[in-house]
Amino acid sequence: MIPERSFWLIVASIVVFSRFSLGAEYIGGAKQLFIDDRIIDSLGGAQRVFKQAVKTQPLVSASTGWETKRSLAYPTVRREAMNSWKMWYRAASPMGERIICYATSTDGITWTKPNLGIYPHHGGNNNIVLIGKETFLDTPSIFREDDGYYLYCIEGDVRYVVYHSSDGIHDWKRAPRGLHADHARIIQSGTNAPAPHNFDICLAVFDPYRDDYIFHFKVAHREQLFGPNDWQRKFCQHRYSGSLATIQDMPFPRVTPRHELADREDESVEPGTLRAENYGLGMYPQEDGSVIGFSWLFSIDGHNGPVSKGGDGTSDGFWHYGPVNVMLVYTRDINGPWQRPTRTPILPRGPVGSWDSGMVHTANAPTEVPKAETAGAATDEIWLHYVGANHVHNRNPSEGERDHQIGIAKWRMDGFAALEDTDGTEDTVITKAVVYRGNQLTLNADVKANGYIRVKLIRVGDGTDLKGWSDAVSGNRQNHVVRWNGEDHIGNSEGEEVVLEIRIKNAALYSLNFTTDAAPPDRDESKR
Repeated sequence: MIPERSFWLIVASIVVFSRFSLGAEYIGGAKQLFIDDRIIDSLGGAQRVFKQAVKTQPLVSASTGWETKRSLAYPTVRREAMNSWKMWYRAASPMGERIICYATSTDGITWTKPNLGIYPHHGGNNNIVLIGKETFLDTPSIFREDDGYYLYCIEGDVRYVVYHSSDGIHDWKRAPRGLHADHARIIQSGTNAPAPHNFDICLAVFDPYRDDYIFHFKVAHREQLFGPNDWQRKFCQHRYSGSLATIQDMPFPRVTPRHELADREDESVEPGTLRAENYGLGMYPQEDGSVIGFSWLFSIDGHNGPVSKGGDGTSDGFWHYGPVNVMLVYTRDINGPWQRPTRTPILPRGPVGSWDSGMVHTANAPTEVPKAETAGAATDEIWLHYVGANHVHNRNPSEGERDHQIGIAKWRMDGFAALEDTDGTEDTVITKAVVYRGNQLTLNADVKANGYIRVKLIRVGDGTDLKGWSDAVSGNRQNHVVRWNGEDHIGNSEGEEVVLEIRIKNAALYSLNFTTDAAPPDRDESKR
């Protein structure tokens, strides 16, 4: 019997000499996370471990006379500078108005609701920045450009619109035409007919690596599970390049409702699920062109029948019941399919009786927080503000009233998934052939006291060992610079096809990145 370590070394040799004819993955200097096997050929005994969020207690609640508890939802959070955070969120007044409120913070944790004096509620002592021109105003996404702030949201009779304000607080003005108010441009069942129901969720993010926007919005199709006029939620998306100042002049492209963010297998996430649907999608663009998503998985476990009837006696739809968890999804190309690498919620609803026991909904995008501004974290962190509800969709809690509050889901930087040695023995991970740009290799890794990570680079084709095994990487850091006999320069293999062998023992590897003297990539952070 071949010892396990020798077996994987033999596999490595086979991999190196077989890659030449298959081509290589060009990764340039883009960071590589390990959510999937894009650059992985063999895990060699290591395990891919997905990491659930670490959740805080609620930080923002409906604490004023103009906010009803059940209405607090859909925050956009911006860290605009050190000690300068801003939040916009949807609420509803006791009079039934859908409103956008504003809060500030110095740390993203403790929030203040300033008295702005813009609207007359409670003598003007409120934090309301916008009451929509229509009765319905929902899911705001906020961006900053050179001339001020832009708000993308749904308003009125399923119209997606854009507002502008010079400071993000005063004098919000709606663009004369919405982003995609013309529903006839949405392809429904192979036709150009409008998708006529459930346009109540729309989220957008700015991609700083491509200098454009990604828009996501929910549509609904007729489904036969609960009745002839049952509505099933799907989603549409598209990219937009340009300033939001001119978006009202953009001819919106035809888009097709998509369904790959929920399927029959997802029905196993919650007991009693009759159908699983994607309710919304937060997004997190990555340097390598991929997009990480936070899919709001709605597990429908019941309904109350038709909610209304039209003049012809037909149903206008159903009220669906059920919990909502957040699932990790990703796409390597926003125009390609979305994948779900794990069926375990990355942000699960809380235990029975907790503040987020019924549903969790995320902000449109997470915030990257420097470790210097966290409570002693080993790396920068990813903070995703989210709304927790003490009730499932359309169903009252067993005790008390419906209540929505805002907390934070946290991960270490790149911390959604790690390649780990889980049994205390050395494992050898082998990558596919890659072509990189740079002269240094950095790792985001957590190495335990009795563990290590070592790396070897092998030239594809002739199997040349470029540098030998690296020095042992140790400690818990975001940017371990890999060294060979104390030297951190890789050599002259930039632009060539190479395979990496990575030995892991008692360690978790979150990402790798080829860089030039560890210089971070240039990107536009102003609109994030």
